[in-house]
Amino acid sequence: MPSTIHVSILSDSRILREAISSRLILEDGIELLGAVGTVRDLLQSGRADRAEVVLIHSTSAPADTAQITWELKRLLPSVRVVVAGCRRGEADAVRAIEAGASACLENGAATYRDLVDAVRAAARGQVTSPSLEILAEIGRRIKSLSETREPSPPQSTPELSAREAEVVRLIAVGLANKQIARRLGIKLSTAKNHVHNVLHKMNVKRRRDLVGSPGRHVEPEKRVKQVRKRKGITHQPGMVTTRSTF
Repeated sequence: MPSTIHVSILSDSRILREAISSRLILEDGIELLGAVGTVRDLLQSGRADRAEVVLIHSTSAPADTAQITWELKRLLPSVRVVVAGCRRGEADAVRAIEAGASACLENGAATYRDLVDAVRAAARGQVTSPSLEILAEIGRRIKSLSETREPSPPQSTPELSAREAEVVRLIAVGLANKQIARRLGIKLSTAKNHVHNVLHKMNVKRRRDLVGSPGRHVEPEKRVKQVRKRKGITHQPGMVTTRSTF
């Protein structure tokens, strides 16, 4: 675990962002990089690559929070995600952990100290479950999938170079090829080649299929069906972003 944990907060509630930020900046060994309202805002902040942990609290539907978690993990694979505000019960926590979260804190039960402990545990690479029931439910789901899913050849995960990953993040915030070239200090033809290689590796034909169009609402069910159909993946949600004035 790094000596200083770099944390970003992502919440569509300005009040919650400011409240959590005001306490988190006082914690020893934790540096707050910023608090934003959407994944797009996080990427545009220029600090996304520095974050070891992103704390997500969304007032929208739990499925939307899982979709945001998955999209964040897709764009920033090394980041750890802690989700706060899950509803009581197993479904929300399981959905968040399946999407890639390291912890899901129950709304109305988890304390601020639980949140800080979850952030520190996530930075150590640990997955924190709020209860044994959650672990049991995850085990049942894995067992069910293994029993019902037909054997299929293993699918290789596309590996992006560091530059290609950077191009994906720039596409995610709505930059065109010329803007990507200027931002990275490369020729336009080189930028186009990077975009082409990314689309090929991710097995998509258009930029808008790679990530949700910035500033627009992405229909979650449609995105889920598209990704499932294209990749043959049993469960892999898309992303929903909400605009914020913060």
